[in-house]
Amino acid sequence: MTHAHISDSERAHQVYDAHVKGHQGEYALVTPDGQVIFAPTLVEVMQRAHERPSPDNFIFKVGDVALGMLR
Repeated sequence: MTHAHISDSERAHQVYDAHVKGHQGEYALVTPDGQVIFAPTLVEVMQRAHERPSPDNFIFKVGDVALGMLR
């Protein structure tokens, strides 16, 4: 299996994984250019996302995995 092409969501999650230490319980906005912006509430991170509108923004909750993918 080749990993030459990964989806936008997989790329966003890789960027997210590299920055989450020390942000347990916060929300993370990952922008298409690789910025990771943390906020303590979902409302605040949504406001930050609104300031940087893009259909390629991803928001994650930093913490334990609550939902995964089975392959």
